[in-house]
Amino acid sequence: MKLQRFFITFLLAICTHTAFAQPSPYTVRAALLLPFTSDDGSPSSTTDRMVEYYEGFLLALKELKSAGISVDLQVYNIGSGSAKLSEILNKEALKKVDLLIGGLYESQTRPIAAFCDRNDIPYVIPFTSSNESALDYPKAYQVNMPQELIFARAAEAFCEKYANAHVVFCHNQPDTGNKTAFYTQLETSLKAKQISYKSVTIDLFFDSLQEVLVTDKPNVIVPDDDSEKLLASIGAALRVAKTVYPEYKASLFGYPAWQSYAPDALQQLNVTFFSVFYANPTSPKVKTFETNFHHWYSRELIATFPKYGMLGYDTGMYFIQLIDEYGIAIGSNINEIKYSGVQTNFKFETVKKEGASINTNLFFVEYKPDKRIVVTTIAK
Repeated sequence: MKLQRFFITFLLAICTHTAFAQPSPYTVRAALLLPFTSDDGSPSSTTDRMVEYYEGFLLALKELKSAGISVDLQVYNIGSGSAKLSEILNKEALKKVDLLIGGLYESQTRPIAAFCDRNDIPYVIPFTSSNESALDYPKAYQVNMPQELIFARAAEAFCEKYANAHVVFCHNQPDTGNKTAFYTQLETSLKAKQISYKSVTIDLFFDSLQEVLVTDKPNVIVPDDDSEKLLASIGAALRVAKTVYPEYKASLFGYPAWQSYAPDALQQLNVTFFSVFYANPTSPKVKTFETNFHHWYSRELIATFPKYGMLGYDTGMYFIQLIDEYGIAIGSNINEIKYSGVQTNFKFETVKKEGASINTNLFFVEYKPDKRIVVTTIAK
């Protein structure tokens, strides 16, 4: 704990300007604008995550330097509001950068996007998925897809993957599940694709198995909630059903939060879920990153979803290489860098005419009964 407090103090002492490499005609000039503290300088609820993002970003710069890419990095603590940000955006040095990354709240991303638009600077929004005002700016690149777009893409990909399956919706009564929006989206898509489905309430799930399941197709069960409690309840019924009704073949389909649950349970239930972010624990790339992170910072990554250190690393690796290759005119080249991330990949689309680009990368993650984890990138 003392080491972490020391690091945060050290970080905030230098976060006016950090030169990672000596400036040269080939140096990428970048700036991070992150809310490391509250406006009064005290640690906030996001301090640890912002520090970890910065730590992951520095690991990317270290790797890029080894590949011959130099970066002149400015780092600013913008606080939790917009007061400090206004002062920072008036700095002349900031107007000369090739890339600006940061902002956590819409009160921050909106003025940063406007600043970047005025000064012809590519702007990366790494955290929030809700940025209606920032989406009006063509220089903005949002890493995290809005939920409604995720649901639409996931439903479309679901219909392709399970075109020959029978779907069973398992819902709370009354409809109080926290994923009813996806549930509704998927039901609409199934009707359009003429894929068979039935619905059953959670409390009657086991008693209704013979009514809602079929034997001539694989059954895919989709709950309307991503809670661990509900997953355990369905799982218990399926384990009994496997013994009592072996003729039924069933699997589960669900949500990003499931990746934080016990992997053994997911594998037993033959679970598939969709997610924008996923760090495969069996991947050599993920293991290498975790080892390097621990080596440099003497601690493990914070148990969050997504993992902020990996997010910092992936955004640093992708966008610094883009700027190094194409300069600030990255708009038409935004998808030209072929990068397979530790936690996310990048595929940007403009979803609003003359507006921002959004990363529409989506994964389907399958936990197989034979202990394999299969990660599939969903491409439109």
